[in-house]
Amino acid sequence: MSGIEPEQFLKCSNGWLASFKRQHGLKQHTFHGEAGAVKETNIEQARTHLKAITDGYHPCDIFNMDKTGLFGRMPPDRGLATHRMSGLKSEKTRLSYTFTVNALGTERLPPLIIGKSARPICFGRKSLRIGPYFYDYWWTKKAWMTGEIFDQ
Repeated sequence: MSGIEPEQFLKCSNGWLASFKRQHGLKQHTFHGEAGAVKETNIEQARTHLKAITDGYHPCDIFNMDKTGLFGRMPPDRGLATHRMSGLKSEKTRLSYTFTVNALGTERLPPLIIGKSARPICFGRKSLRIGPYFYDYWWTKKAWMTGEIFDQ
């Protein structure tokens, strides 16, 4: 650091941050706002039903697709504070990603990315389909998976 002598640097022990937080009443709080719950009542029925459907197929022909979303502009849901605070309004701008693999793990399809822009600036003039980047890109108004995209 320019202009500061090494002996003037702040020296902190391993427990310094914990002590500082305790002395100033700082704790990690989760910002509450939206809650989600998972109903586990029908899990065993669903497993039995799924097994009945897949029993007639070889594992290399059974594929699983999983979807996740990236909210790149969403504010954090927790932080350091002296008291509980309400959360901020969630930023809903998202990218959806899907990953597909067969039951044996021997065949993986290229990742599928779904966004809101028909032609994102970051791609420039490059193709939005599989190429040197090894993924597919589609767009919808809400960046969600649709039946049309799934069929493609």
